[in-house]
Amino acid sequence: MKQAKAPVMVLVWAFFHGAFADTCPPITEQTRESIRTYIAWHYRLPAGSELSITDGDATEGCYRKITFETTLPHRSIILYLSPDAKYLLTGLMNLAEDPRAELEERATQISRDLVSEDSPSRGSKTAPVTIVEFEDFQCPYCLAFEQLFHSLPAEVQAKTQLIFKHMPFPIHDWARRAALASVCLDTQSREAFWRFHDFLFLNQAHITAENFERVLQAFAVRNQEINIPKLDDCVRGPSAENILIRDSKLAEKYRIPGTPTLFINGYMASGIRSESELERLINQGADERR
Repeated sequence: MKQAKAPVMVLVWAFFHGAFADTCPPITEQTRESIRTYIAWHYRLPAGSELSITDGDATEGCYRKITFETTLPHRSIILYLSPDAKYLLTGLMNLAEDPRAELEERATQISRDLVSEDSPSRGSKTAPVTIVEFEDFQCPYCLAFEQLFHSLPAEVQAKTQLIFKHMPFPIHDWARRAALASVCLDTQSREAFWRFHDFLFLNQAHITAENFERVLQAFAVRNQEINIPKLDDCVRGPSAENILIRDSKLAEKYRIPGTPTLFINGYMASGIRSESELERLINQGADERR
């Protein structure tokens, strides 16, 4: 009978004591080159993209964690090399561990990573639930989420701190300019960012690529505390673009499929369609923090 091959995408892995030697063999240069060639073709890296490979620690079963960094586009990929160096896997599941503890540990790590750098936030920093939201100002589903959140009872909203991350899609013709302008307003005051945030979603249906600059200028004029020359210089400079690049790297790292995508205390959630579902997730997150 032909032996079935190990699955390439996900391996359910258990520790078998004594099944492997105490030390794992290093990756040979031949294997390294084979991996490099495979990754370049599999992810369709363009010519000129640099690909670096970093070996990580081997597990008890000699599955070796490998981190790949590419430059065009910039992304970080973590895979695991099987002991026989024939398979690359996206993850390992340790059946000897409590899956709940494992998920909680990962969620905690993700949450720390997402909030490690300053981003616009709304709500108490001591709230039991932190929602990190990746959004696009031109996305109609993001508008629907904003409306959904603000329809929640006040006591439910009070349990949350919202943290905003940018993820403007290239197919949206004014979203990136809106994101850049909002970053620049945030450098002037956090309140200015949130007023602009609310303004964009409230007027989303009336904003176009052709009238966006006029809309931005009109907003700035109505809010007299905004320094318009400073705003204009910031939008044309590199600092705002760097914030968008920073957020896009996080989106790539956690394989965010689209907008809006939420991380509720580190657990990814997308496709929330009802007030009751969102309220349930927030209450569940608050209960788990007690």
